[in-house]
Amino acid sequence: PYYQLARVAGLQLMAGNVLVVKHAGCVPQCAIAFERLLFDAGAPVGAYTNLLISHEQSDRVIDDPRVKGVALTGSAAAGRRGQTCCAAKRFIVLDAIADQFLAKFKTALEVLKPGDPMDEQTTHGPLSTESALVQLLAQVDAAVKGGAKLLMGGKRIVASQVDTGMMFVNNLDWADAELPFGGIKHSGYGRELGNMGIQEFVNKKLVRTAHMAAPV
Repeated sequence: PYYQLARVAGLQLMAGNVLVVKHAGCVPQCAIAFERLLFDAGAPVGAYTNLLISHEQSDRVIDDPRVKGVALTGSAAAGRRGQTCCAAKRFIVLDAIADQFLAKFKTALEVLKPGDPMDEQTTHGPLSTESALVQLLAQVDAAVKGGAKLLMGGKRIVASQVDTGMMFVNNLDWADAELPFGGIKHSGYGRELGNMGIQEFVNKKLVRTAHMAAPV
């Protein structure tokens, strides 16, 4: 949750912009802590404003003419308006190696150990919320009804025994602040991070000058 805020806030504050932020509703404590961190570091009042509002209210904020740019991470519906997402959802494999790929992929998943994310032996943590789990189960059921073949899993496990807010599975520390990040098609447009990220939220102006001799 902190990284989602830092990746946008850092570049835009460097560019001289101010930010109005609505964090995910399931992690309000992270949003409050991040805002406090900036002010404790000496950021002026107004440079960063955290809003504890609903999705419906955030639409009104975005529609405000004073808002000049928007960066967001969210659902497929949100993606059509500017989402970036890096989760692998589909693997397209050649027929010649499909069976071999499935066998090795299944073997790799079978060694994952679901459990308490605070336990070092756990290699498969839970989803962030109950609603996220229910939605995922519905997606699996819909895929099977649509002709997909379920090879393993697909049912709920360890949720009633785990108390957590958010969990990354299989490591997501590959990102680098110097590298641009963004998607295409329904995953949104534009880039965050790196030189391209800072260019997304600044206006460019061309000023041409000429040196002309004064008339005699």
